[in-house]
Amino acid sequence: MNKRNTGHGGMRCDCAGYHFPHRIGSKFCWYRADGYQRLPGDVDFNDRHMTDDEIAAAAASMRKQQ
Repeated sequence: MNKRNTGHGGMRCDCAGYHFPHRIGSKFCWYRADGYQRLPGDVDFNDRHMTDDEIAAAAASMRKQQ
């Protein structure tokens, strides 16, 4: 795992999904490996600070805004 390229030229991500630099597409990363953003309501969305009910509420409010 330590041999993975997490440098600026590689797949490094600094989003708030983790408190440290990590690989884009990691479980709690806010971005998928292809660079698209994960949003509440997406099947692969995870957030360690939100309950399932909070995620569902956030997804519903995002749908209302569209």
